Amino acid sequence: MDSPRFYDLFRKVASLEKRLTKLEDGHQQLDNILDPSGWIGEAFDLQEQDLEAIKAEIKGLQAEVNGKLDVILSHLTGLSKD
Repeated sequence: MDSPRFYDLFRKVASLEKRLTKLEDGHQQLDNILDPSGWIGEAFDLQEQDLEAIKAEIKGLQAEVNGKLDVILSHLTGLSKD
């Protein structure tokens, strides 16, 4: 068992294990990035939440402007919506 051939085989196996571990780690990192539940998916979820908040704010401003326009039109025409 103390032969140089055994030690060479042992080094090769250790080297292959190390390379395999690096490949597995790299695969896991790629999977985490590309997975929709990973940081890309989280970024899209946050962006969607921001867009929904902006849409709600725009709807509120639109309702406010429409109300003001109704007041101006009823004042100018003397007609009311009621």
